[in-house]
Amino acid sequence: MKKFSYIMLLMAVLAGSAFATSPKHEFRATWLSTVWAIDWPSVRASSEDAERSQKAELRSKLDMFQELGLNACFFQVRGMSDAFYDSKYEPWSQYLTGKRGLAPTYDPMAYIIEEAHKRGIEVHAWVNPYRYATSSENYGTLPTDYSNTHPEWLIKGADAYILNPGIPEVREQIVKIIEDIIEKYDVDGIVFDDYFYLNGSTYDSTDSAQYRLYNPDVLSRGDWRRQNVNKMVADVNAAIKKLKPWVRFGIGPAGVAASNATVAAKYDITPCPAGSDWQYNGIYSEPVQWLKDNTIDYLSPQVYWTIGSTNDYSKIVPWWGMVAHKFGRHMYVSASLSSLSPVVPGRGMSEMEKQRMVAQTMYKPDETIEEIKINYSSAKEGAPGMVFFSAKNIGTAGFVDALLDGVWTEKALVPPVTWYKPEEQGLVTDIEVSGQMVSWQYDGSNVRYGVYAIPKTERHNIEALTSSAYYLGMTWQKSFQLPEDITESTHCIAVAVQDRYGNEYSPRFHGEAKAEKQITELLTPTDGSSVLLPCVLSWYPVSDVMSYTVQVATDKDFSNLIANSQTESNYLQTQMFSKIDGSDTYYWRVKAQVANSESEWSETRSFSGQMFHIQYPADGESDVDLCPEFRWDDVGEGTEYTLEIATEGSYFRNLVYSVTTTARSAVVPEKTVLYGTTYRARVIVQNYATTGTTHDASAQCVFTTKQVTMLPPVILAPVAESHVTGKSITARVDEAPNNGYQWELSESKSFPRTRYVDATDANVYAYTFEEDLRDGEYWLRVATITADGLTDYSEVVHFTYSASGTGVEQMGVEKEYVADGLLYAEPGTAWSMYTTEGRRVASGVTQAKVTHLPHVAEGVYVIRTDKNTIKYINK
Repeated sequence: MKKFSYIMLLMAVLAGSAFATSPKHEFRATWLSTVWAIDWPSVRASSEDAERSQKAELRSKLDMFQELGLNACFFQVRGMSDAFYDSKYEPWSQYLTGKRGLAPTYDPMAYIIEEAHKRGIEVHAWVNPYRYATSSENYGTLPTDYSNTHPEWLIKGADAYILNPGIPEVREQIVKIIEDIIEKYDVDGIVFDDYFYLNGSTYDSTDSAQYRLYNPDVLSRGDWRRQNVNKMVADVNAAIKKLKPWVRFGIGPAGVAASNATVAAKYDITPCPAGSDWQYNGIYSEPVQWLKDNTIDYLSPQVYWTIGSTNDYSKIVPWWGMVAHKFGRHMYVSASLSSLSPVVPGRGMSEMEKQRMVAQTMYKPDETIEEIKINYSSAKEGAPGMVFFSAKNIGTAGFVDALLDGVWTEKALVPPVTWYKPEEQGLVTDIEVSGQMVSWQYDGSNVRYGVYAIPKTERHNIEALTSSAYYLGMTWQKSFQLPEDITESTHCIAVAVQDRYGNEYSPRFHGEAKAEKQITELLTPTDGSSVLLPCVLSWYPVSDVMSYTVQVATDKDFSNLIANSQTESNYLQTQMFSKIDGSDTYYWRVKAQVANSESEWSETRSFSGQMFHIQYPADGESDVDLCPEFRWDDVGEGTEYTLEIATEGSYFRNLVYSVTTTARSAVVPEKTVLYGTTYRARVIVQNYATTGTTHDASAQCVFTTKQVTMLPPVILAPVAESHVTGKSITARVDEAPNNGYQWELSESKSFPRTRYVDATDANVYAYTFEEDLRDGEYWLRVATITADGLTDYSEVVHFTYSASGTGVEQMGVEKEYVADGLLYAEPGTAWSMYTTEGRRVASGVTQAKVTHLPHVAEGVYVIRTDKNTIKYINK
């Protein structure tokens, strides 16, 4: 095998791995609402005519989804403890047939799965786990309704009934319902939205009995309710993984979580930088805990706000990306399209449902395009995603074209999950092309297939298979209809097996012979080495490669899998996987997906190491000097380090200092940080062998600067009882430790609310009052800003002001005076000379009755002694 030079490899690594405009792997989906018939069906009845109408409408929607390039659909199958499928436990929905319990003439769930899979679209069954009823039309109308069979299961709120999350039997029932769905149907995922406890109307009286009976951990009411939801989520996930581990489990929570610093500290994360987390104590939803417990595969937070709004999309989504990455799961953002077609909210909707239905945020395609770009930069797991609400608005004129021209220029595969070990797959066989139909054979089961059509002139272009430029789509069948402009004479047709986890295997080209296996040769790190983390796993490139699969585990058998990641590059950055944190020995191997070749794993190597970290200040260090010298680990020659310091809680959006250096240390300049203040620092490393940001508590540094006792300032100007003239009044204080000053000027010595008030930053010792100054008396006071508030005020200085005049008038000169550059005063008199702005330029103590003043520039000065304030004009 031909070996590429190490320099070539380093250049490839240096190039980075930023998403192209249209990444090959991206989750593109929509919420298809059936409750209240928001999106479907328009006709609600049980008849053959209704069936034809509903099927035609559903096919039309799926065609639109396919045109846009969506690869998944969240189909609402249980909105009110009812069913859009053949349920063992609950009645057919009135939103399907017009009457609760009335069966349709077909199975909508089976039908949408069949039709969606024909179009290469996954179906995730959307379930509301707890909602039972919002009106009498679906409350107790059937003998089998829970209100008749298990009335003790229900909680009544202000405008809805829900199943009581505090009852273990309710949790068991939800698990049974999910098991029923995935046993009967070939769904690709299960997804919950934001229905948990009733927001604002889950009264203590409704679950006091359960709180007493089922609270072995003696938790507070809020913690107990959140634990109930968390247990249900964990039990559902366990049931899914036991039956069909490839079925993804996701939840679409409210768009803001952990905005409270105390709550965020539970998970060792920074608080959400925008919005307010109402769900934590409102519906007792704790999405970060699900990530931390790894009881879900993805989150789809409902960030239904625009860029630059109060709940700024550009701040919230990167935060969710950071949190999902910390716990090694995917984030597919839910975004609102509601203002494309405003509608009136229905009775009994959740708060989030109302928000997304009535949001008048002027969503336009350009806004959505920019949001998708933010998703790309925020997806730390290499798995961006967007889920639109709602499906009915996707067909708005111009919307599809705008996205296809703006960001989704190519089709995309769903991102593969990297934390489950899949079964090995091989090559398809017997590919045949007959007109526009391509077909093939494959011995394996429970797989899908990706079809490529590569222009013959591009057949051996390495990017032909590593991007989605020539990817036609995915199918569950062993055949595929080629577009009219694709022919066997102009294109090379290839088919690759895709497993249900989203992994893609070696492609087989029509008319080409099977090739020999190519075993990937590993490069770095060497076997058994200790490295600085995050590091890069690298190997020699393989010719004609489609992609590489890299597995990292904590055991030699790769049973305890940390990563099962696919990449088109001949390296993988371990910063993608937060669990590669130096706490274990890691084993890794690589295999290449090469056209027409069976894949085989490389040798297995091991490595260990410690995370790159800031050596000083240590994380949590206090009493740090205001000019600290930051020191960090040495990554090696040719490395650039960027030190960033930000206010704590802003997650590096409010930077106070940033510097890039090749040294292993950097000194923070004077007047950069404040006394007694907490900051967060990080170092971004750029090197031929590693590129990434320090990304956890051990790598970042939270530090607090030293505390000092701050005193009220001493006002130097204006001088007490002086007369100030001009268009403004400049006040000045002495230089002393401070975090800034609050300046107050008043026309009354009582300082009423009508006074002038302003604040300046740290180490700014002067302030000029300029607005609406009237001639007359003034009083001035100043307070020092501290980490905890303000000091006491300074002594109040009284003076007079007029907009016209010649300068500072002499006040009350008795025995002391100035003439011809001489100060006449008693021996032993302390004196200071100031500019009219209050800057001290000289001082001393008289030794005789006549003292020569120092040489100063021409101008007006003030000389102050214990007894007098004297104007001195130096000509």
